[in-house]
Amino acid sequence: MKTARHSLSPLLTGLALAAAAVPLLAQQTQQTLGKPPLFEASAAVILPCPNASENCLVVGDNEVKDRLFRFPIRDGAVMTDEQGELKIPDADSNEIADIEALVALGGDHLLVWGSHGRNSDCEAKDKRRRFTVLGLTDGKPETARKVQSPLIDCKVLPTPQIAPDPVAAAVCATITAAERQAQQLAGTGTKAKCEQASPFNAEGALAVPGPSGPRIWIGLRAPLLAVHPSDPAHRQLAVLLRLKNLDAFTADRIALLDLDGRGVRDLAYADGEVWVIAGPSADSEEPFQLRHFPAAALDGSAVIGTVRARDLPTSSEGLAIQGQQAFVVIDGSELLSGDTAHQKPAGLVVFDLP
Repeated sequence: MKTARHSLSPLLTGLALAAAAVPLLAQQTQQTLGKPPLFEASAAVILPCPNASENCLVVGDNEVKDRLFRFPIRDGAVMTDEQGELKIPDADSNEIADIEALVALGGDHLLVWGSHGRNSDCEAKDKRRRFTVLGLTDGKPETARKVQSPLIDCKVLPTPQIAPDPVAAAVCATITAAERQAQQLAGTGTKAKCEQASPFNAEGALAVPGPSGPRIWIGLRAPLLAVHPSDPAHRQLAVLLRLKNLDAFTADRIALLDLDGRGVRDLAYADGEVWVIAGPSADSEEPFQLRHFPAAALDGSAVIGTVRARDLPTSSEGLAIQGQQAFVVIDGSELLSGDTAHQKPAGLVVFDLP
């Protein structure tokens, strides 16, 4: 099992090369996206529309387990009032809770990624620890191959015992500590304490082209990796894991991102660049950011510095790119109590990349 080789010295040196901010671009107007049952938009990808010559923005909702939603794109604009659905085949057995990322795997396959995280009560749920590969025919899902993951532990990582690596060891220790604390809180109904524990939560995914085919990288919202307990700046890094294959959630490489203390909310690849929605690990009103870095940096061993392109609305959760346009979907809220007065629809912003 291959893994990136790291030493702590170049990692700390890499932090000195942290990204410089660039002038923010003017914010485009946020639109309402779709209608119920779409509320909590959490993932996005561009795919051909079913039986049509145009492309669609396909959106996942982290509270809807059996389908995705699609909207035609015409002349760079999303037809937000033309909502369609893409049903997951055999949904009873292939449901995915907490959908957080969608990745196009060529023209006829789509990766649907569950967060593998715990619920707000810190309980581990099987349907969250899943991903599936959908087979598409004329833009419609016709087949589904589900992969069920076990409880999260160091088995998802290139372990230090197999490939001695101080970064793998540090990430492993961070995940283990967070999951142990979260398990102690499971079922206690203390959401705030669960967020403070920063249990494992994988919200971003992308495919990076390579000579032997695309490689899938998964980005963690939490936990973040502390550079060193004695670091006076208390810097924390986001973690990327490269999937060994699509047969199981097992990584064969680790990369670390400097996102100014934020975690990964989504990832996208375009023209040699990796684009990142960076947001706080815990729910907060802190502005989110769009950042980017050269995909070639994933082949190195230093901490990857990222460049801020612009601020994004709070709760920006899904990113899709077509040409030079970025499509960002924004999480709304569906109140299960039935108090419709406080429901918040999903949102969308569309803008040109710098």
